[in-house]
Amino acid sequence: MLESIGKGGQRRITNILNYIVPLYIERGILTPETLTLYIRISGDGRNVGRKVKHVMVTITLLNDLNGLQKPDNNYTLVLYPGAESYESLKNALTPLISDLSILKEKGFDQIGGIKAANAQHFCPWCDCSKDEINTTTKTINKSMDEIKDNYNQINGHIKKPLFYMIPLQNW
Repeated sequence: MLESIGKGGQRRITNILNYIVPLYIERGILTPETLTLYIRISGDGRNVGRKVKHVMVTITLLNDLNGLQKPDNNYTLVLYPGAESYESLKNALTPLISDLSILKEKGFDQIGGIKAANAQHFCPWCDCSKDEINTTTKTINKSMDEIKDNYNQINGHIKKPLFYMIPLQNW
């Protein structure tokens, strides 16, 4: 259930879902009519003391709208000491990326190397720039396959997406 990443640790998303889904069915949050799981994967790095930094990646099921902000409904996937960089995330999230690919192939649809929110081309879905932010006629004209293969030539992206198996429409 818990695997070590150097001095950090991780849990498999499949093990967490195997634990959460029966509880949500028992509580009536998931029913046969709501067969889709809506998942939020989020992460952040923070200083713990003056010199030590930690990065935590968590999962939350968005199906339980009343419990989104409750700590009991957020589950830690990865926790490791170090900087929040693309390379360290890529290494630490390798098992999660693998699990998401497998889950997608089995019918599970649910980050990419996008630029910061204050960048000139910030939008992960379209080619809009800061100057075009109020234009509502833009449509999604990117695909995850394009971004995965040509991320350095597509506005808004600077690295290969880590979760390339998740289509942009599911963000």
